[in-house]
Amino acid sequence: MRYVLFFAAASLAFAQSTPDLNGVWKVNKEKSKMSGMMAQADSYASVQQSGSKIEVKTITMGEHFEQRGDWKYDTSGAETTNEFRGTKLATKSAWEGGALVIDMTGTDDGREVKIHETWTPSADGNSLTRVENNGRGETTMVFDKSPESASVFTAAPRMAKDVYQNIKDLNVPAYRVGEVMENFSNALGVRCGFCHVQGNFASDEKHEKQFARTMLVMTNGINHDVFHDHFRVSCYTCHRGQKEPPMHPEAASNAGH
Repeated sequence: MRYVLFFAAASLAFAQSTPDLNGVWKVNKEKSKMSGMMAQADSYASVQQSGSKIEVKTITMGEHFEQRGDWKYDTSGAETTNEFRGTKLATKSAWEGGALVIDMTGTDDGREVKIHETWTPSADGNSLTRVENNGRGETTMVFDKSPESASVFTAAPRMAKDVYQNIKDLNVPAYRVGEVMENFSNALGVRCGFCHVQGNFASDEKHEKQFARTMLVMTNGINHDVFHDHFRVSCYTCHRGQKEPPMHPEAASNAGH
């Protein structure tokens, strides 16, 4: 009986020592260490924690950009899969010394992606510090518990044309713009500079960007008129990973070789 009591007490002690991250959090920009657009943006996290399962929704909103993420972690040792802008990330997470430690790995356009994060709650449970290192630098975000910010996660998302400068013919929520642009890049086998003037993405100087708009109107029209607003035709339908759509089957089969 005493062994049963010992293990029960040990299990109870472990459960009590597991931090509780539940709640809605808003970044404190003065306490955080961020750069670029992130330093000026408002960032939020909504955490639902149940046993070993942790689900985190994140929203970062700036004047001219928006990002959203849905992240799933499992501290039991089971691997989860997360996705960011089309890149799948194999994720392992565990509690270490009162902090949630997360390691994510994946491949983006042939480049290895490694992300290491720690989420550490304060002793009073009113703040949460997230430190991320992605191999290019370290970012520290200090969140304050903010129940009043819950409405941010239930409000309708801003549309691309209302957030980004000079967006035309792209009727999607602002947070999906990065994902859509990544799909364009992969479909044509190009990077951002093929259509955009680097440092001035709003510019219409490049012919390729203006022609891309024409192609977008065309594919939207086909999906509307032929497929009754079901998404069936995309850039990849014709381009198959090449700048110019292949004219013959053998050219398509050799795309990327």
